[in-house]
Amino acid sequence: MKKFISILTAAVFAFSIMTYAAEEYNDDSQELEEMIEHFSDDDAGGYIDTWLDSETQEIIIAATAAAINAETYIYEGSNEKAEALAKLAVLAAEGGREDEVPDIVSQNLNVGNTADTMLAAALLCTPYNGFPRTLNIMSAINSALNNMETQTDTASETSWEESTGEFILTLQIDSKVMTVNGIETEIDTAPVIIDGRTLVPIRAIIEAMGGSVNWNDDTKTAELTYIENTIELTIDSTEAYFNGTASELDTAPSIIDGRTLLPIRFIAESFEFDVEWNGESRTITITKGL
Repeated sequence: MKKFISILTAAVFAFSIMTYAAEEYNDDSQELEEMIEHFSDDDAGGYIDTWLDSETQEIIIAATAAAINAETYIYEGSNEKAEALAKLAVLAAEGGREDEVPDIVSQNLNVGNTADTMLAAALLCTPYNGFPRTLNIMSAINSALNNMETQTDTASETSWEESTGEFILTLQIDSKVMTVNGIETEIDTAPVIIDGRTLVPIRAIIEAMGGSVNWNDDTKTAELTYIENTIELTIDSTEAYFNGTASELDTAPSIIDGRTLLPIRFIAESFEFDVEWNGESRTITITKGL
């Protein structure tokens, strides 16, 4: 959403305003309408017309004209997008209300307006608002958009865990799709069953769980670390070590198609995750309460 209008573009608009020769008008709104028409003619790049249709521009101009004449603007149409943009234009025209911009920006996004349409609406009213105030309102719009984007990214990362109170990872035999907290991710090697035991491509899983994997190619040993715990497993060996203590595995780790596959139950349970196997769907579910 980080859509910034170039300072050069805004400067050209401002120059147009400063070089516009004002005439005698009956009221402020008439002057505004004439200035906006002149201003739009100088929008050589067509930014305003690209993002705002003529009906929307008329509604925004009417709302701004009412604001500068200290009148209440009442929109009686059904164009929700234009009505939301008009509210933003009134904030810009009245000035000093930048703290209200986030709420109005949110309303605009909810009805389908974009960063470009909102910024174009602010630019459309530049002839009345002037260059500094226009930059202020555009900055406030951009700031609101960026804050919302950051909050959305954070929410997408934490909302599942916050709502369910646990970590959930699912895999299916012969499928290269891994689901972590409701989000699907493609993995390069599918889980397999060897001698009745499930082996999985461990790096993607351990990293999804919040751990790390180190591989020693000389000894063919994988070292898995989660918090303060460490597991060491060696290819084709049924001997595993958890924090230095040896354990015997039912199935040895293997390399298949150049990828290291390790026994998931031993690893997950050693790191205090729960493992559930569904034989009907051939699905592995790994969970941990948070």
